[in-house]
Amino acid sequence: MIQKRFILIEHFCRGEVLHLGGGEPERGISLNNLLKEKHKVWSVDIQRGADYVRDLNAKDWKIKRTFDTVLAPEIIEHVGNPISFIRNCARLTKKGGICVVSTPNASSLIYLYNPRWCVTDPYLGLVHIHAFTKPMIEEIMKAGGFKIVYSSYLNEFLYNPFGRLICHIFPRLRGDIFIVGRKL
Repeated sequence: MIQKRFILIEHFCRGEVLHLGGGEPERGISLNNLLKEKHKVWSVDIQRGADYVRDLNAKDWKIKRTFDTVLAPEIIEHVGNPISFIRNCARLTKKGGICVVSTPNASSLIYLYNPRWCVTDPYLGLVHIHAFTKPMIEEIMKAGGFKIVYSSYLNEFLYNPFGRLICHIFPRLRGDIFIVGRKL
């Protein structure tokens, strides 16, 4: 099953795409597989198999070209300096290009129920260094040189029907933030 986030990301992709954190294995339905059907995609990750093996915590990622679209899905919460991260995204985005950022929502119903949710993932053993709200990500992207062109909350993935109803009525309580910025 293709995630709603994948479909939304693909909708905003134009031209050559740089996928940050995109070094996941190429099995089954992945964002890379979906994007490669329509776009030329380069991946950046600390894992072998990525087009650019880089540490996204580094001050300079040492990529000497720009892209029409830069994707940062579910990665900004893992980096030490989110503002530096977004500035690197801006440096790699062509003027008028798009940067897409998604991250867990620190004001979500799930986070309110379990405050550790945005900071750690007990199932995957991943540690999130930061937790963000939508206004926080919007301000970081603006400071990095992007104009916000689309902003929403995604994923009513609660299994509780009452929780799904609450998230339907109050979208800001949904699990993820999805922001698209155009480079000025």
